[in-house]
Amino acid sequence: MVLVDGSAAFRGALAVLLTLCALTVTAANDLGDGAIPSRNGTALNQGNCSLGLKQGGAWTRFGTRTVTVLGVPGSYFYPSSVPAINAVGSQSIHSASPTIDMQTECHWEANRLFYGLEGDVSYQRLTGTANAGAVYPCCPPTGFTLTSMAHSSWLVTVRPRIGFVVNNWIPFVSGGVAVGKPNGGFIFRDNNSAAFASGSVSETALGFSFGAGVEMVLNRNWSLQAEYVDIRFGNISDVSANLTFNSGRSPTNVFTQRIDVSARVLTLGANFHF
Repeated sequence: MVLVDGSAAFRGALAVLLTLCALTVTAANDLGDGAIPSRNGTALNQGNCSLGLKQGGAWTRFGTRTVTVLGVPGSYFYPSSVPAINAVGSQSIHSASPTIDMQTECHWEANRLFYGLEGDVSYQRLTGTANAGAVYPCCPPTGFTLTSMAHSSWLVTVRPRIGFVVNNWIPFVSGGVAVGKPNGGFIFRDNNSAAFASGSVSETALGFSFGAGVEMVLNRNWSLQAEYVDIRFGNISDVSANLTFNSGRSPTNVFTQRIDVSARVLTLGANFHF
């Protein structure tokens, strides 16, 4: 996993996609015109780029893991409390959201082999929470609750793709990198001494993506596209040492939260080729 500044990564990825498209258009013009043939006479410009707009849905799983330790000296927790807290610290948050994508793609065709590079910038609103709790083994009936939160709002992918031409249809597969910014947090509370701790994690992460789709050529300048993409990010993590309770605080009881993200995105859209 590679961590970079979030806003800079988003602007940089968008600039790279647009620059790539512009450079490839120039190269395609230098190579000359051509077209992907089809039996009914419809053809798509060969060696060109396109801009497109896609809409669809995104389904995401945030896997959260929150753990603490028996801090010494001055631990708030009894030794038996730490395993009980960690046992409920693994939580799954599932979220679904509409998504809107801007796509750019540059391609070439040789003997009905269709290959190129595509990238997209998407916006969605993926968010959710999960809760779990238990009774302290040392001190029933008092207990604790652990709440995890996660959300993500944007995603960039850059993927080489390869396919083949069948009349006006181009089935293809793709695989490459993904950049996103998962965000998460946790809240720990108990009803023993009003203990409270919280933390957050927010890092821009580099992951990988792979997918498959089909493009239908309408004429030399327009095509329709359906695509499924699977995206995975590794763990991002952060620590907090802000546990407080009625009579004081216990910074030695450090909490660590880790989040991993996997997403499935299904989109339909139209591309303009130039």
